[in-house]
Amino acid sequence: MKVIDISANIGYYCLIASSIVGEEGTVYAVEPSIQTIRFLLLNLLLNNCKNVIVKAVALGDKTGLYHLNL
Repeated sequence: MKVIDISANIGYYCLIASSIVGEEGTVYAVEPSIQTIRFLLLNLLLNNCKNVIVKAVALGDKTGLYHLNL
């Protein structure tokens, strides 16, 4: 099973999905904020989630570079 968590934030739903898909599944966590990814990665480390792949990108209908307002 594969799960995509778009706008993963600090990983609340990633942790849930990770436990549901188990060792054979994969969770893709998509989060554009580098500051938030630090907390996401820490959360995954503290919860021993080895089946989550983190992507530091934003998803949208156009390509290009954009400034992320926080």
